[in-house]
Amino acid sequence: MMLRAIFVALSEGVRWSSLSKIGNSRIATITIFAPIIGYLVVFNSTLSEYVALVSPFGTEPIGINAIDYLHGKRLYFLYLGVLGVGLATALYAALAPEPIKTSASAVDYVRHMSDLNTPNIVRDSFLSTISLYRRYNNEEQSYPMFQGGSLSSLDRVSSALHPFIRSMFGGTDTDIDILEHDAPDYGDESRESLVTGSGNVRTDSIMEILQSGRSIDRPFQYEFLNEVVKNPKDVFFLEYISLDYSEFARRLTVAAVYAVGFTLLLVPTITTLGIIFRSW
Repeated sequence: MMLRAIFVALSEGVRWSSLSKIGNSRIATITIFAPIIGYLVVFNSTLSEYVALVSPFGTEPIGINAIDYLHGKRLYFLYLGVLGVGLATALYAALAPEPIKTSASAVDYVRHMSDLNTPNIVRDSFLSTISLYRRYNNEEQSYPMFQGGSLSSLDRVSSALHPFIRSMFGGTDTDIDILEHDAPDYGDESRESLVTGSGNVRTDSIMEILQSGRSIDRPFQYEFLNEVVKNPKDVFFLEYISLDYSEFARRLTVAAVYAVGFTLLLVPTITTLGIIFRSW
């Protein structure tokens, strides 16, 4: 449980939209060219020798402690740091969902998609959202460390998606033949089978039916999706937050590479501060 709590906190803090604040910036994009910068600057012997000798206080004596040693390698730390940030930015560009790269927030995405608001686009967005949700739940819950829910479909996604499905279900009245299930409580093949005895709507079963290929389910799918297309803003919001929490391992990888890159970039600053304080 402790391990899962750590991963949940990471998944909540390291969302694609959080990474986009760095990955979409112009400065981060420029760092992709770090290998070229390294060839032209870091491995220029004349410049490397000059930077190695000069400090903010004039000629710098060669020391034997860690600060002097690390400060003498500051150009390499700078290069490796920029290289790390560039690599992370390239990974972000390759792995992040397209809506995240084009829209900084769910509000921006909803506003952007309002110009493309057609029934087919709304319908496809909703179906892709429930497909993504179900895939992560089915895959990640099969591992013991993920018991209690998928890290790519956290409570925020679930708490928005399930009420929306319940609301859409309330606007339909088509009777339906339920998909065959082994569970005894699916024996009654009618609309009422999607509602428990306590009145709760079986939203997971509705998602399964919406993705069913059975022709007998099409009347319900048609009417349900007709309700869905009347609420495009809700659909695009659901799509964005579902993508925002998707691909936990990839998000974590990009964040880790960024962390390494920025840590390396901090080394020259820290060693310079160390030399300043030592000179006092």
